[in-house]
Amino acid sequence: MLTGQMTGTTIKRIILGRIKGSPVPIAPLDEQRDIVAEIEKQFSRLDEAVANLKRVKANLKRYKASVLKAAVEGKLTEDWRKQHPKVEAASKLLECILAERRAKWTGRGQYNQPGEPETSDLPQLPDKWLWARLDHIASLKGGITVDKKRKSPTARTVPYLRVANVQRGYLDLSEIKTIEAPDADIKDLRLIPGDILFNEGGDRDKLGRGWIWEGQLPECIHQNHVFRARLYLAEVLPKLVSWWGNSFGQAYFLREGKQTTNLASLNLTKLSAFPIPLPPAAEQQQIVVEVERRLSVLDKLEAAVEANLTRADRLRQSILGKAFTGQLVTRKGREKQC
Repeated sequence: MLTGQMTGTTIKRIILGRIKGSPVPIAPLDEQRDIVAEIEKQFSRLDEAVANLKRVKANLKRYKASVLKAAVEGKLTEDWRKQHPKVEAASKLLECILAERRAKWTGRGQYNQPGEPETSDLPQLPDKWLWARLDHIASLKGGITVDKKRKSPTARTVPYLRVANVQRGYLDLSEIKTIEAPDADIKDLRLIPGDILFNEGGDRDKLGRGWIWEGQLPECIHQNHVFRARLYLAEVLPKLVSWWGNSFGQAYFLREGKQTTNLASLNLTKLSAFPIPLPPAAEQQQIVVEVERRLSVLDKLEAAVEANLTRADRLRQSILGKAFTGQLVTRKGREKQC
């Protein structure tokens, strides 16, 4: 009743006088006791059901993480490897990637040969897999700085991605902001399908989280707090790289990130050195099939859990509504109903 009398635009409020003047239904004392007892009984059952749903939700999240971990460590495709013993090793794929990397080199001076990945604390990979650094397989790029003072005769308005848009395993495009940027910057930073995004800054738990740009907008760039990784060859699947970043990468980015008073950040050097497990090209395809099959089932289960949690909240409001309209308990015989 009172929510319909709220005033204000940005901040809703209720005037005290309206609260004082609002009628309050009062039942006989015996009936009040019955109503309270019935509410507590039904709420107790509802709380138990909600707690069970939340446990299921947490278990689904843990299972999803275990699926991704098993995928990028080769455990999901153990049987597939036994059936395909002659598949070409990832070392051949890496040779092609590095050749393409050198061919696309546009830096000044001598070609920048990438270093070797640090693997001392990494799990052992299956036969024919290998460890590579992120800058072995992809070119990395920081984004545009949000600066209202920037002036350019070629500047125009373009959408851009912020940290809030780049979530762990998906992109939240519900709110896309725009920025004035020169044509040269737009051309340099324009995202293309398959680009892998990593968060550079924000809260510490946001470091390195990300997902893949799939061309949702015809033109979009990224902010300086979001790094872009563009793979050199299509034979490397971006989902594998991003899944690894969102599973193992959490510990790596937490360890390697820099913390200031109010902000955590990840520099380009640390992101470049991020170790990536590289399977043979044929096995990458199979891994994606296996993961997406499992994740599709998990997504349906998660949707069902969320729907039931929403239903539980509505049911709670329904119980209260019936309680204050005299429909929760009967006056004669004290028979309960919901």
